[in-house]
Amino acid sequence: MKLEELLTKPEISEIKKQYEGEDKISYLSRNSSLLEILAINRFNGSHVSQIVRNTGWKDKLDWVRDNYETVLKPMEFNGYHVSQIVVGKGWKDKLDWVRDNYETVLKSRGFNQYQTAKILYGKEWLEKIEWIKDKYNESTYTPEQVRKAMVRKNWKEELGYAA
Repeated sequence: MKLEELLTKPEISEIKKQYEGEDKISYLSRNSSLLEILAINRFNGSHVSQIVRNTGWKDKLDWVRDNYETVLKPMEFNGYHVSQIVVGKGWKDKLDWVRDNYETVLKSRGFNQYQTAKILYGKEWLEKIEWIKDKYNESTYTPEQVRKAMVRKNWKEELGYAA
């Protein structure tokens, strides 16, 4: 598979503008097996661009190539969800957490993949998970209400979080 079959010219141009952009495009172009896995699993150019945005981009792509189909796909996470989870620091810890805990902690409480990806996006994700584990069942909030609160800076105040 060729890169141009997965990413549009504007998406390729956008990646080229990123730090190490030419290296990213070169790496993707040389890895047809990675492109195949991304395409088969309906990752699009936007997802790929988000995955490669920051440091660790090669490791993130390799993780998707080596693990997506066996770890996240069976739990019905898609390219959008993955691209949100791997943004920023701690991406590997987040993916490991999803692998080991999503079904028992979040799915069992009614949280879907979209809500999970949004909760894991950014900082304080471990605190957010701890609140869900410790406080969600005694709250009156729905998973969507929790998701909406947790994407805001004042989520602790909104949900009455006390460490």
